[in-house]
Amino acid sequence: MITAIQTAIANPALNSIAQSTTSALMIETGLKAVGRPSFILMDKDISPQTKKYAAVKELIYQGTCLIAYMALIVPVFKRGAFKLAQKGKLLKNDTHLFKDFKNCDEFLKHHKKLSAEDKTAELEKYAPVKGLIEFGNIIGSVLGLAMIAPQVSHVTIHPILRALGMEKKEH
Repeated sequence: MITAIQTAIANPALNSIAQSTTSALMIETGLKAVGRPSFILMDKDISPQTKKYAAVKELIYQGTCLIAYMALIVPVFKRGAFKLAQKGKLLKNDTHLFKDFKNCDEFLKHHKKLSAEDKTAELEKYAPVKGLIEFGNIIGSVLGLAMIAPQVSHVTIHPILRALGMEKKEH
């Protein structure tokens, strides 16, 4: 059992996922979208109708947060940080690191390839770029999941609940 855990922890793919803010947040939000409604449904102290309503509402909330995060926050902040750095606005002394890459996605593919090939020296060379992309993801995550996603969810939850017949429109 311990050997299996050690093998899993040492797996380069797992390490890559764990080091990515985007992957970590998508996994966390996905687990919340499944876990929270499940725990609500298992609660024996709540009426069945209330459990169903609360579980569906939580699922919709987490789902819209995940969609907002993937569709808006990640692309804007990750690519935005890369473009600012590419123009010398964030990493003034390291703009040469960007000359081989047209965009963020191209850089990330190259970085993934270097990781798979275990080219540590070259990975260290690009550490400021990777760090900047992750910094953009973190800033986007904080702002997006704390401010943007809840607003998007608030606008969508009640119309969806009404469409499912779980809520009546108030006049």
